[in-house]
Amino acid sequence: MMDFEYHGMPTGNDEALEQILDLFATTDDPVLTANEIADQIRVSRRTVLRKLKQLKEEGKIERKEVGGRAVVWWRTL
Repeated sequence: MMDFEYHGMPTGNDEALEQILDLFATTDDPVLTANEIADQIRVSRRTVLRKLKQLKEEGKIERKEVGGRAVVWWRTL
């Protein structure tokens, strides 16, 4: 269960990336879903998925499929 709420609104591509990384840094949850991230930073799930893919390519986060269609993401150390 997530016990935080992010109140910022992304204004640009780089800001959305920073907000996603900040969210991983401030949550007590070890993993997050794209839907959870989208709800917290108030952008579309599609945008979040694009940003998560970019962050994974940069080696900043990892992902794992945990069901038929479920995917969780976490920040690398």
